[in-house]
Amino acid sequence: AQALFKSWFVDFDPVHARARGEQPAGLAPEVAALFPDCFEESALGKIPKGWDVGVLGDVAETSRKQIKPEQLSAETLYVGLEHIPRKQLGLDSWGTAGELASAKSAFERNDILFGKLRPYFHKVVIAPFEGVCSTDILVCKAKQTAYHHYVAMHLFSDELIAYADRLSNGAKMPRINWKDLAAYEVTIPPSEVAEQFYILIEPMI
Repeated sequence: AQALFKSWFVDFDPVHARARGEQPAGLAPEVAALFPDCFEESALGKIPKGWDVGVLGDVAETSRKQIKPEQLSAETLYVGLEHIPRKQLGLDSWGTAGELASAKSAFERNDILFGKLRPYFHKVVIAPFEGVCSTDILVCKAKQTAYHHYVAMHLFSDELIAYADRLSNGAKMPRINWKDLAAYEVTIPPSEVAEQFYILIEPMI
């Protein structure tokens, strides 16, 4: 998934191939046709013609819904920072809300959970169920389903983690906030390209 993301949205391999008059490797003709065959100058350097320069907040948002302990059932699934593995998109452990004493953030299945405390720990997962999580976790989602995996792979990328680490505040307990994450500059593909990426990546996820 990471390799395909980098190929399409960082290195622009399909566009380079089409510019050389070649068929992009591994792509069906109808998918390859969605990519332009030339580049244009932008604030981020050369990008595929017709694509946009924007920020992560143009295609992603955060959920700020909080739930008090007394509103939770004991069986509600809970995810703390301690449950999220480093540098692994899949969640492999969790707890329940039975012993929680403070308000938590609500999330839905497929939301992207981003550990904002000490972001260099690279704790980013796609939620396999709905539940609640620590308020030290940002609950992120794409504004359109087509961009879901595009957003997830950006949030999971080493480049964004390094950016988050630089902008995190606090000496002993540095945290990144959504406002700064949302300002991360990205090249935004048309929704048709993002949707094809979603279709290809979904079985892997």
